Amino acid sequence: MRHHASIVLALFSHLTLAAVPVDMQPQDIHAAIQKRGAKAVVNEIYENHENWSVLLNAVSSGNPEWLKVAKALSVGTDAGSANMLQIAVTRALGNAPRETLKLMSEGTGNTVPVFWPVFVCSSNFLIDYPADKSALEFIDNTIEKLNKIKEPGLIKIRDECVKALHNARLDTLRIMREQK
Repeated sequence: MRHHASIVLALFSHLTLAAVPVDMQPQDIHAAIQKRGAKAVVNEIYENHENWSVLLNAVSSGNPEWLKVAKALSVGTDAGSANMLQIAVTRALGNAPRETLKLMSEGTGNTVPVFWPVFVCSSNFLIDYPADKSALEFIDNTIEKLNKIKEPGLIKIRDECVKALHNARLDTLRIMREQK
């Protein structure tokens, strides 16, 4: 699965036609979803490596408007695009834990929501962070930030996410030992 994202990016990086411009804004994407549906908009953005990267980086920022875009797009994703969107939300968790937990607690209306803690708070982030000290730092910093959140409506999802991140930490340590 970790290599899937790299393969998909390599396959689509040569495409240059863009249905949604690189300077896209959240309101533009929401309008496009209303007009053409989430699946069509995901496909349009995903087909252009530059646009898809801009979108993923914007979601990764943890900005609430971009997290709403991620939620709206999630119902139109497939395996590859869903995985990449999950990774962007994982990165957002480190930048804006409260906002990201809110997104995760809302669900998406799917049978298996894309942003469940089992997906977002798992070891999928190793695509961006190799199994080394930086991965451990990301996990530890994110857990520390999450543990500061005390809002009653977010406690359950926070605890699920912290548990998954602890498991990801164990996986990272195991991989680091295997690499020696």
